[in-house]
Amino acid sequence: MSKYGPTYLPQPLAFYRELTSGDRRYQSRNLSQCSGGTTWRLTIVGDFDDPQFQFPRFDLKMNYESSGVTDFFLRSVDGVTNVSLNTSYFSVASLGLDSEDVEWWAITFSGTPIDSALDSIPEKEFYLTVEDGANVWYSETFCFADEITENSSFPESCGSEGWLKISYSNSGCIISNTFYNDGPSFEVFIPADLAQPNYLYKPDPLDDGDGGTLYTFKRLDKRWEFYITAPEYMADALTAIQMFANVSLTFVGNDVIICRDVEVGVDWINACEAKIKFTFSAEFLAKTACC
Repeated sequence: MSKYGPTYLPQPLAFYRELTSGDRRYQSRNLSQCSGGTTWRLTIVGDFDDPQFQFPRFDLKMNYESSGVTDFFLRSVDGVTNVSLNTSYFSVASLGLDSEDVEWWAITFSGTPIDSALDSIPEKEFYLTVEDGANVWYSETFCFADEITENSSFPESCGSEGWLKISYSNSGCIISNTFYNDGPSFEVFIPADLAQPNYLYKPDPLDDGDGGTLYTFKRLDKRWEFYITAPEYMADALTAIQMFANVSLTFVGNDVIICRDVEVGVDWINACEAKIKFTFSAEFLAKTACC
Protein backbone atom coordinates (compact mmCIF):
# COMPACT_ATOMS: atom_id res chain seq x y z
CA MET A 1 0.00 0.00 0.00
CA SER A 2 2.53 2.54 -1.11
CA LYS A 3 1.28 6.10 -1.25
CA TYR A 4 1.05 6.16 -5.05
CA GLY A 5 -0.15 2.64 -5.91
CA PRO A 6 -3.61 1.11 -6.42
CA THR A 7 -3.64 -0.28 -2.87
CA TYR A 8 -3.55 3.14 -1.20
CA LEU A 9 -6.90 4.03 0.40
CA PRO A 10 -8.03 7.60 1.18
CA GLN A 11 -9.18 7.21 4.79
CA PRO A 12 -8.74 9.26 7.99
CA LEU A 13 -6.29 6.82 9.56
CA ALA A 14 -4.19 6.30 6.44
CA PHE A 15 -2.01 3.20 6.03
CA TYR A 16 0.96 2.50 3.77
CA ARG A 17 2.64 -0.78 2.87
CA GLU A 18 6.15 -1.16 4.24
CA LEU A 19 8.58 -1.27 1.30
CA THR A 20 11.66 -2.28 3.32
CA SER A 21 12.00 -3.41 6.94
CA GLY A 22 11.35 -0.48 9.27
CA ASP A 23 10.43 1.83 6.39
CA ARG A 24 8.16 4.72 7.42
CA ARG A 25 8.84 7.05 4.49
CA TYR A 26 5.24 7.98 3.69
CA GLN A 27 4.20 9.22 7.12
CA SER A 28 3.69 12.97 6.81
CA ARG A 29 6.39 13.65 9.42
CA ASN A 30 8.95 11.99 7.13
CA LEU A 31 8.03 13.73 3.88
CA SER A 32 10.57 16.29 2.70
CA GLN A 33 7.84 18.87 2.04
CA CYS A 34 6.72 18.57 5.68
CA SER A 35 10.17 18.87 7.23
CA GLY A 36 9.07 22.04 9.02
CA GLY A 37 6.30 20.14 10.79
CA THR A 38 2.52 20.30 10.55
CA THR A 39 -0.10 21.84 12.81
CA TRP A 40 -2.52 18.95 12.21
CA ARG A 41 -2.82 16.17 14.80
CA LEU A 42 -5.11 13.21 14.17
CA THR A 43 -6.85 12.52 17.50
CA ILE A 44 -7.78 9.10 18.88
CA VAL A 45 -10.05 8.88 21.93
CA GLY A 46 -8.88 6.88 24.90
CA ASP A 47 -10.53 5.91 28.17
CA PHE A 48 -7.54 5.75 30.47
CA ASP A 49 -9.58 4.54 33.44
CA ASP A 50 -10.22 1.15 31.79
CA PRO A 51 -7.91 1.63 29.75
CA GLN A 52 -9.27 1.36 26.19
CA PHE A 53 -8.66 3.01 22.82
CA GLN A 54 -11.36 3.77 20.24
CA PHE A 55 -9.51 3.37 16.97
CA PRO A 56 -11.68 4.19 13.94
CA ARG A 57 -12.45 1.73 11.18
CA PHE A 58 -9.66 1.34 8.65
CA ASP A 59 -9.17 -0.88 5.60
CA LEU A 60 -6.10 -2.47 4.02
CA LYS A 61 -6.22 -3.41 0.34
CA MET A 62 -4.26 -6.14 -1.45
CA ASN A 63 -4.40 -8.22 -4.64
CA TYR A 64 -4.37 -11.60 -2.85
CA GLU A 65 -6.65 -13.36 -0.38
CA SER A 66 -5.04 -12.64 2.97
CA SER A 67 -5.11 -15.36 5.60
CA GLY A 68 -5.77 -12.69 8.24
CA VAL A 69 -3.88 -10.43 10.61
CA THR A 70 -1.07 -12.06 12.57
CA ASP A 71 0.34 -9.02 14.42
CA PHE A 72 -1.18 -5.69 15.45
CA PHE A 73 0.97 -3.17 17.34
CA LEU A 74 0.69 0.30 18.83
CA ARG A 75 4.10 1.99 18.53
CA SER A 76 5.36 5.36 19.68
CA VAL A 77 7.31 7.54 17.25
CA ASP A 78 10.19 7.74 19.75
CA GLY A 79 10.48 3.93 19.71
CA VAL A 80 9.96 3.53 23.47
CA THR A 81 6.43 2.05 23.41
CA ASN A 82 5.53 -1.11 21.48
CA VAL A 83 2.23 -2.62 22.66
CA SER A 84 0.71 -5.75 21.11
CA LEU A 85 -3.04 -5.37 20.44
CA ASN A 86 -5.87 -7.84 19.94
CA THR A 87 -6.04 -9.12 16.33
CA SER A 88 -9.57 -10.59 16.56
CA TYR A 89 -11.34 -7.45 15.32
CA PHE A 90 -10.22 -7.82 11.69
CA SER A 91 -12.12 -9.44 8.83
CA VAL A 92 -11.17 -10.33 5.25
CA ALA A 93 -13.50 -9.81 2.26
CA SER A 94 -13.35 -9.73 -1.52
CA LEU A 95 -13.63 -6.38 -3.30
CA GLY A 96 -14.41 -8.07 -6.62
CA LEU A 97 -12.68 -8.12 -10.00
CA ASP A 98 -11.39 -4.99 -11.68
CA SER A 99 -11.42 -4.27 -15.44
CA GLU A 100 -8.30 -6.42 -15.88
CA ASP A 101 -9.81 -9.37 -13.97
CA VAL A 102 -7.58 -8.82 -10.94
CA GLU A 103 -9.40 -9.77 -7.74
CA TRP A 104 -8.85 -7.31 -4.92
CA TRP A 105 -9.25 -8.06 -1.24
CA ALA A 106 -9.65 -5.99 1.91
CA ILE A 107 -8.72 -6.47 5.54
CA THR A 108 -11.13 -4.35 7.61
CA PHE A 109 -10.69 -3.27 11.23
CA SER A 110 -14.13 -3.00 12.81
CA GLY A 111 -13.54 0.09 14.97
CA THR A 112 -14.12 -1.83 18.22
CA PRO A 113 -12.60 -0.39 21.45
CA ILE A 114 -9.37 -2.18 22.25
CA ASP A 115 -7.92 -2.82 25.70
CA SER A 116 -4.40 -1.56 26.27
CA ALA A 117 -1.70 -1.65 28.91
CA LEU A 118 -1.27 2.15 28.82
CA ASP A 119 -2.74 3.68 31.99
CA SER A 120 -2.21 7.40 31.32
CA ILE A 121 -2.46 9.85 28.44
CA PRO A 122 0.92 9.72 26.70
CA GLU A 123 2.22 13.12 25.61
CA LYS A 124 3.70 11.86 22.35
CA GLU A 125 2.79 10.59 18.91
CA PHE A 126 1.96 7.01 17.99
CA TYR A 127 1.20 4.90 14.95
CA LEU A 128 -0.10 1.38 14.25
CA THR A 129 1.49 -1.52 12.41
CA VAL A 130 -0.44 -4.48 10.96
CA GLU A 131 1.02 -7.72 9.60
CA ASP A 132 -0.62 -10.63 7.79
CA GLY A 133 2.42 -12.84 7.16
CA ALA A 134 2.89 -11.47 3.64
CA ASN A 135 3.06 -7.70 4.20
CA VAL A 136 3.51 -5.08 6.89
CA TRP A 137 1.46 -1.86 6.91
CA TYR A 138 2.04 1.22 9.04
CA SER A 139 -0.36 4.08 9.75
CA GLU A 140 -0.08 7.83 9.87
CA THR A 141 0.79 9.21 13.29
CA PHE A 142 -1.79 10.29 15.84
CA CYS A 143 -2.15 11.57 19.40
CA PHE A 144 -4.41 10.38 22.20
CA ALA A 145 -6.98 12.51 24.03
CA ASP A 146 -8.97 11.47 27.08
CA GLU A 147 -12.72 11.19 26.68
CA ILE A 148 -15.04 13.79 28.19
CA THR A 149 -17.63 12.93 30.83
CA GLU A 150 -20.86 14.00 29.07
CA ASN A 151 -20.18 11.89 25.99
CA SER A 152 -17.73 9.04 26.26
CA SER A 153 -17.07 8.91 22.52
CA PHE A 154 -15.67 12.46 22.27
CA PRO A 155 -12.23 13.79 23.20
CA GLU A 156 -11.73 16.64 25.60
CA SER A 157 -11.93 20.15 24.17
CA CYS A 158 -9.01 21.35 22.09
CA GLY A 159 -8.34 25.00 22.87
CA SER A 160 -11.21 27.36 21.98
CA GLU A 161 -12.71 25.01 19.38
CA GLY A 162 -15.18 22.22 19.88
CA TRP A 163 -15.24 18.81 18.21
CA LEU A 164 -17.26 17.47 15.32
CA LYS A 165 -17.33 13.79 14.41
CA ILE A 166 -17.78 12.95 10.73
CA SER A 167 -19.19 9.49 10.05
CA TYR A 168 -19.64 8.08 6.57
CA SER A 169 -20.45 4.77 4.91
CA ASN A 170 -21.72 3.24 1.72
CA SER A 171 -24.53 0.79 1.21
CA GLY A 172 -25.12 -1.53 -1.70
CA CYS A 173 -21.93 -1.03 -3.68
CA ILE A 174 -18.15 -1.18 -3.58
CA ILE A 175 -16.45 1.98 -4.87
CA SER A 176 -13.84 1.20 -7.57
CA ASN A 177 -12.79 -2.12 -5.99
CA THR A 178 -11.61 -0.01 -3.07
CA PHE A 179 -13.99 0.35 -0.11
CA TYR A 180 -15.81 -2.68 1.21
CA ASN A 181 -19.48 -1.75 1.62
CA ASP A 182 -20.12 -3.73 4.80
CA GLY A 183 -19.08 -3.03 8.37
CA PRO A 184 -19.07 0.14 10.49
CA SER A 185 -18.78 3.71 9.32
CA PHE A 186 -15.49 5.49 8.83
CA GLU A 187 -15.12 8.19 11.49
CA VAL A 188 -12.84 11.13 12.20
CA PHE A 189 -12.85 13.85 14.86
CA ILE A 190 -12.45 17.38 13.52
CA PRO A 191 -11.50 20.35 15.78
CA ALA A 192 -14.01 22.85 14.39
CA ASP A 193 -17.28 24.64 15.05
CA LEU A 194 -20.27 25.33 12.81
CA ALA A 195 -21.32 28.98 12.49
CA GLN A 196 -22.67 31.54 10.01
CA PRO A 197 -24.59 29.20 7.66
CA ASN A 198 -25.83 30.17 4.22
CA TYR A 199 -29.46 29.66 3.13
CA LEU A 200 -30.25 28.18 -0.28
CA TYR A 201 -33.76 28.74 -1.61
CA LYS A 202 -34.82 26.27 -4.34
CA PRO A 203 -38.24 26.99 -5.90
CA ASP A 204 -39.63 24.82 -8.71
CA PRO A 205 -41.63 27.29 -10.87
CA LEU A 206 -44.19 26.49 -13.59
CA ASP A 207 -46.20 28.78 -15.88
CA ASP A 208 -49.80 28.83 -14.62
CA GLY A 209 -51.14 29.56 -18.14
CA ASP A 210 -52.24 33.11 -17.27
CA GLY A 211 -48.82 34.73 -17.35
CA GLY A 212 -48.20 34.02 -13.70
CA THR A 213 -46.03 31.51 -11.88
CA LEU A 214 -47.12 28.41 -10.01
CA TYR A 215 -44.71 26.79 -7.59
CA THR A 216 -45.16 23.03 -7.36
CA PHE A 217 -42.38 22.69 -4.81
CA LYS A 218 -40.23 24.95 -2.67
CA ARG A 219 -37.21 24.02 -0.60
CA LEU A 220 -35.05 26.00 1.78
CA ASP A 221 -31.75 24.41 2.70
CA LYS A 222 -29.36 25.47 5.41
CA ARG A 223 -25.82 25.17 4.05
CA TRP A 224 -22.99 24.85 6.53
CA GLU A 225 -19.23 24.79 6.18
CA PHE A 226 -16.11 24.35 8.27
CA TYR A 227 -12.47 23.97 7.42
CA ILE A 228 -9.27 22.48 8.79
CA THR A 229 -5.61 22.87 7.92
CA ALA A 230 -4.07 19.45 7.34
CA PRO A 231 -1.64 17.46 5.16
CA GLU A 232 -2.34 15.50 2.00
CA TYR A 233 -3.68 12.30 3.54
CA MET A 234 -6.52 14.22 5.22
CA ALA A 235 -7.26 16.02 1.94
CA ASP A 236 -7.50 12.55 0.38
CA ALA A 237 -9.84 11.28 3.09
CA LEU A 238 -12.19 14.27 3.23
CA THR A 239 -12.53 14.67 -0.55
CA ALA A 240 -13.33 10.93 -0.81
CA ILE A 241 -16.37 11.47 1.45
CA GLN A 242 -18.10 13.03 -1.58
CA MET A 243 -18.28 9.49 -3.03
CA PHE A 244 -20.15 8.01 -0.05
CA ALA A 245 -23.93 7.70 0.27
CA ASN A 246 -24.37 8.15 4.02
CA VAL A 247 -22.65 11.11 5.71
CA SER A 248 -23.43 12.62 9.10
CA LEU A 249 -22.01 15.00 11.69
CA THR A 250 -22.28 14.26 15.39
CA PHE A 251 -21.84 16.92 18.08
CA VAL A 252 -20.89 16.59 21.73
CA GLY A 253 -24.14 15.52 23.38
CA ASN A 254 -25.04 13.26 20.43
CA ASP A 255 -26.95 15.75 18.27
CA VAL A 256 -26.68 14.51 14.68
CA ILE A 257 -27.00 16.26 11.31
CA ILE A 258 -27.49 14.24 8.13
CA CYS A 259 -25.27 15.82 5.48
CA ARG A 260 -26.48 16.19 1.89
CA ASP A 261 -24.79 17.63 -1.19
CA VAL A 262 -21.33 17.40 0.35
CA GLU A 263 -18.62 19.43 -1.37
CA VAL A 264 -14.98 19.50 -0.32
CA GLY A 265 -12.50 22.07 -1.60
CA VAL A 266 -8.71 21.99 -1.18
CA ASP A 267 -6.55 25.11 -1.27
CA TRP A 268 -2.84 24.46 -0.70
CA ILE A 269 -1.22 26.83 1.78
CA ASN A 270 2.27 25.41 1.25
CA ALA A 271 3.83 22.18 -0.04
CA CYS A 272 2.80 20.30 3.12
CA GLU A 273 -0.60 21.60 4.28
CA ALA A 274 -3.87 22.65 2.69
CA LYS A 275 -6.96 24.51 3.83
CA ILE A 276 -9.66 21.87 3.42
CA LYS A 277 -13.20 23.27 3.32
CA PHE A 278 -16.11 20.90 3.99
CA THR A 279 -19.53 22.19 2.87
CA PHE A 280 -22.90 20.45 3.17
CA SER A 281 -26.64 21.06 3.30
CA ALA A 282 -29.06 20.13 6.04
CA GLU A 283 -32.76 19.96 5.18
CA PHE A 284 -34.52 22.92 6.71
CA LEU A 285 -37.96 23.61 5.16
CA ALA A 286 -39.90 22.10 2.25
CA LYS A 287 -43.34 22.90 0.80
CA THR A 288 -45.39 21.22 -1.95
CA ALA A 289 -48.16 22.83 -4.06
CA CYS A 290 -50.89 21.03 -2.12
CA CYS A 291 -49.77 22.60 1.15
